[in-house]
Amino acid sequence: MISDTLKKALHYQDWDTQVIHLSQQLDSVPGEIARIRESIAAEEAEIKRQQQEIASCELRRSQAELEIENLETQITRFKTQQITVKKTEEYEAFNEQIRNAEAKVSECEDTVLGILDEIDSKSGKLDADRKTCSERVAYLNGVIGDWEKKALSIASELKTASAALETAKIDVDPALMTSYTRLKSQGKRPPCIVPVRDQCCGGCHMRVSNDTLKKARMGELATCDQCSRILYVED
Repeated sequence: MISDTLKKALHYQDWDTQVIHLSQQLDSVPGEIARIRESIAAEEAEIKRQQQEIASCELRRSQAELEIENLETQITRFKTQQITVKKTEEYEAFNEQIRNAEAKVSECEDTVLGILDEIDSKSGKLDADRKTCSERVAYLNGVIGDWEKKALSIASELKTASAALETAKIDVDPALMTSYTRLKSQGKRPPCIVPVRDQCCGGCHMRVSNDTLKKARMGELATCDQCSRILYVED
C-alpha cells in the first residue's frame, strides 16, 4: 500500500520531474537558436562569396580593358614613329610590332567578352540565389522568433512548477526528503521513488529481497537493494 507520507513524496516528485523537464527544454533553446543563426550566416556567406566572385571578374575585366588601352596607345605611338623612318626594314619592324600589339588587343577583347559572359551568368545566379536567401532568412528569423516566444512560455511554466515544487516540499517527511536528495546527488534523476512490480525495482528492474518487498507492502521506507531508489507497492 502507499502511505500518505509516500503519496506526498510522489506528489513532490511529480513536480520535481516537471521542473527538470522544463529546465532541460529551456536550456536547449539557446542551442536551437544558435544553430538557426549558423544557417542564416551560411546562407548570407554564400551570397557574399558569389558577390566576391563577381567583383573578381569585374577586376579582371578592368585589368584586361586597361591592357587594351595600353596596347592601343602603343599602336598609336608605333604608327607615329613609323611615319618618320626612312628604311624599309625599319618600316617593316614597326609593322611587326603593330601587328603583334593588334593581336594582343584582339586576345584581350576576347578575354573581356568571356569575362562579361561569366559576369552575366554569375549575376543571374546571384539574383536568383539572393531572392531565395532573403526568403529563407526571413523564414529562419521567424523560427527564431517562435523559439524566443516558446522560451518565454517555458520560463513561465517553470516558474509556476518551481513554486509548486517548493510548496509540495513542505509536506514531505524530512527523512524521506533526505533520502530523495541523496539519490539525486548520486546522479539519479527522478523517478527516485518507484513502484515494485513482480518483485522487481521499477528503476533498475533488478529483483528486490523479500524483506524489502515486505517493508514496501507495509508502507515503510524501503529502498532497492541494488540502486537504492525508494520503493512502494501500488494499491
